[in-house]
Amino acid sequence: MEEEAGFAMGQAHAHHDLQRVYSLQGRNEDALRHSESALRLYRAEDNPVGAAHSLNAQGWQHAQLGDLVLARECCEQALALHAAHGNVSGQASTSDALGRIARDAGDLDRAALHCAAAVRHARQLGNRFAEADHAEQLAGILTEQGEHDTAQRLLRAAHELFVAQHRFSDAQRVLNQLTPPPRP
Repeated sequence: MEEEAGFAMGQAHAHHDLQRVYSLQGRNEDALRHSESALRLYRAEDNPVGAAHSLNAQGWQHAQLGDLVLARECCEQALALHAAHGNVSGQASTSDALGRIARDAGDLDRAALHCAAAVRHARQLGNRFAEADHAEQLAGILTEQGEHDTAQRLLRAAHELFVAQHRFSDAQRVLNQLTPPPRP
């Protein structure tokens, strides 16, 4: 067996990648099983960052399956691991997941805090691709909270990033959310 032959890390990566594929297909139970397998292998190989990615994936799958409490718990564990190991990219993606989970749970204040952290982490990394996505997510939450001016500023920034990245369908979606400026 491959695991016995020293390929446990390769197996962990394969399970993590399969989780992504199944998640994109909406096969959340299959994705969850693969993220659990990846987590076991990453832990056995003493790979805390891999474990953090798997926990974040598990959290996302639990959210998709309707268990927001377990989703939050998994993602909070993932965030702590990413922070402890200085993985800013992992902190960004996990903060975004926690923001989405909090938004789905109706906790807009917590959602805004997590999504703002995701934007900050993406900016820190210079990851303009992720920054655009996180900014749009944060703008939606701020709109729900009645923070229209701040939300509109974030949407304009996200729109500019999407256009610069030639992500034109994303740019159009954001443009549709923008309120025209008031006439003088």
